[in-house]
Amino acid sequence: MKEQDIDTWIVRAFIDAHGSAPDEIVLDLDATDDLIHGNQEGRYFHGYYGNYCYLPLYIFSGEHLLCARLRRSNIDGSRRVSGGVDRNCRSDPQRLAGSEDHHSRRFRLLPR
Repeated sequence: MKEQDIDTWIVRAFIDAHGSAPDEIVLDLDATDDLIHGNQEGRYFHGYYGNYCYLPLYIFSGEHLLCARLRRSNIDGSRRVSGGVDRNCRSDPQRLAGSEDHHSRRFRLLPR
């Protein structure tokens, strides 16, 4: 299964969980440590977490996961955040709101 197929499935699950398209979608962007035990590829020591880890990016809307990206930890936690938002939300925001007609439904997309 390709990353794009997983993204589509996640967004479809978000749409199916709502009875109607929302007027506003608030995105919570979170990066957290995922400890590494061993010599995996991309292994880096992250000083803030005090261990070797990956630094995955998660994007939620309420309790719904919209995006999950495994990233190396030798980056700032906010790096490449816009790529996850763009891929799942901004590139086709009406898809996220559950509307096939791109001109009939407008909503606010609020990342925080």
